[in-house]
Amino acid sequence: AVQKSNNEQTFVIIKGDAISRGLMGEIISILEKHFSIVAMKFVAFTKSQVEQLYGGAKHLDFYPALVEYMMTGHHLAMVL
Repeated sequence: AVQKSNNEQTFVIIKGDAISRGLMGEIISILEKHFSIVAMKFVAFTKSQVEQLYGGAKHLDFYPALVEYMMTGHHLAMVL
């Protein structure tokens, strides 16, 4: 099992395509074997939120498509 100190947290996004393909439950089950889920909610990201999350990839060719993709549909955001 993965060891974490009490003050470390990990942010996870189960993206909309995984949800629509019916993989959300399986992914959560895998995560629960190794981590405690602290918080979980469905989110629809704004452009500003996506830019904040993925700002480090701004220089990459696929960045505009990534921003558009992340602004469509709902994703499951989790804190582990």
